[in-house]
Amino acid sequence: MIDLGMVKRDVSTILNQSFSINLKCIRTDKVIKCHFNTNSKIIYSDGAVGTEITALISIDDSKYLRLKDEVEILGIRYEITKSIIESQVLKRLFLREI
Repeated sequence: MIDLGMVKRDVSTILNQSFSINLKCIRTDKVIKCHFNTNSKIIYSDGAVGTEITALISIDDSKYLRLKDEVEILGIRYEITKSIIESQVLKRLFLREI
């Protein structure tokens, strides 16, 4: 069995590398490292495929964010419209530019 604590630490180390992007929550001023993608491919429940603006964060950092929070990434403001758990250690945020 994999040690979940070890996986969380490894993911946190990866997300805190210099290539990661800062996501700032406007409500709390909390800055979180994320993997930001303006063209994430999404497969919807009806089988259609599209793209969405998403940010991937650690599950531990997700406790600082809520749906409808405004966040700033690379100087652009977004609203969190949806979030899903990607694995036991990652959460994907779906964003809408405002």
